[in-house]
Amino acid sequence: MMNPLDWNTLLRLLPEILAGLTLFSVVGVDRGLISHWGEQARFTVSRLFACGALAACALVSLAEIPFGSSVGLAGAAVFDPLSSFAQAAIFLLASGSLWLTSPEDAGEHPAEFFALGIASALGLSLMASARDLILLFISVELSGLSLYALCAFHKKSAASAEAALKYFTIGAVASAFTLYGFGILMSQAGGTRFDEIAVGLFSHPPTLWTLVGVIFSLGGMAFKITAAPMHMAAPDVYRHAPLPVASMIATASKVGAAMALIRLVGHALSPDVPLGGWHAVQDFWVITAGWLAAVSMVLGNLGALAQQGFRRLIAYSGVAHAGYMLVALFSCTPQGYACLLFYSVIYAAANLGLFALIAGRDESEGDSLRRWQGLATHSPAAAIALGVFILSLAGLPPTAGFAGKFFLFMSAAGGALGWMQATPLLAVGLLASCIGFYYYLRVLKYAFVHGVEEGEASMTVRVLPLVWISLAVVLVLGVAPNFLLAPMAQWAAGLFPSASL
Repeated sequence: MMNPLDWNTLLRLLPEILAGLTLFSVVGVDRGLISHWGEQARFTVSRLFACGALAACALVSLAEIPFGSSVGLAGAAVFDPLSSFAQAAIFLLASGSLWLTSPEDAGEHPAEFFALGIASALGLSLMASARDLILLFISVELSGLSLYALCAFHKKSAASAEAALKYFTIGAVASAFTLYGFGILMSQAGGTRFDEIAVGLFSHPPTLWTLVGVIFSLGGMAFKITAAPMHMAAPDVYRHAPLPVASMIATASKVGAAMALIRLVGHALSPDVPLGGWHAVQDFWVITAGWLAAVSMVLGNLGALAQQGFRRLIAYSGVAHAGYMLVALFSCTPQGYACLLFYSVIYAAANLGLFALIAGRDESEGDSLRRWQGLATHSPAAAIALGVFILSLAGLPPTAGFAGKFFLFMSAAGGALGWMQATPLLAVGLLASCIGFYYYLRVLKYAFVHGVEEGEASMTVRVLPLVWISLAVVLVLGVAPNFLLAPMAQWAAGLFPSASL
């Protein structure tokens, strides 16, 4: 019988173990050792403790990359360089998002706020290594329930409570879809591990229930990357949730969901060897992912056109980018999966930089695009950073967004299904990207063209390190994308040999 907790498994789970210990420690320290301190001091200690611990978890995850691949938790989890890198990115993005927390965000319970943020990061990290439907669903719920609670942390704000309720309601529907789909796949395959599902589903021609299970599973997972039609709560959540929570949803959550989708379609929905029902089921889930991608790209960009608020604009932009990410699944190749993870990371880096700029600005204009008015006059460096992040989201060179989108589309065109079948989806993607240029340029117009009003404040110093780190990532990976994409493709090629059959 396989031992679910051998020493190798414990070693590979060290980042998650550290995150779990930090989760309880940050509350224990606040309630015990420093309970008599002032509110500001308790907030500062909790933030430093939480952010520092998450950064340490990221370093441990990076250190595990050379260890190669192994399976643990009785086959429910897989530890490999791709998942280790994704976990490191998740922990770093979560640490950066929580660093943006202000005393007003955390309120009277700073330790609980940061503990919930760590719990969400822990769930996302487990999603990246899940190789079993049960572990994947538990990880999704751990991350999701923590984010639902964090969205409602502004207890005196009716708008925050409404956004949290919408997020919870849509999330509950998505969880029901996911659980129902997973249950069908499990009953059809006779197991919960992804390798068991691949053999059980594809050793015979697919039934109607198999196709229903695939639709419900992919539709439920689409919620985690804010893809249409599971995007309805996103604009209100981005606008009214505490800023670090919106940042975590826009950054770390996207990377975790991208890695979970890679695992699901690359392992469970693609067999290791060609089997009886392989091509029929693969074609079906690829077409499903293609429709989700097309709808997300169109609705996201069209929805952003009408927005006058910046955070709501970024929410609809995130829906469109979820569609771009799903384009990579159309390739059915290791290169496509590597491009998906690469794109999710660079998208998250640009968003983290944007949320850091939001946190550093005066809120007198609320969420209006006017918040950036005259930025180039009184803070040229911040305006340049804003411009780079916006151009990256728009997919223009020399930013990482251009490189990521280029490789995404190329992977779909050169994928297993051929460029002829990918052409309609790529045409929709290019058209949607052109639509997106308009609302992105509106933001730059306020920052660089509109004049500055007297009394405008400069950027808050606390957020500047995050801005410059995000800026460096976006520019370096824009100029030299293979610095990260090449090892990702190599890692993915060793994990999904079936994808190129």
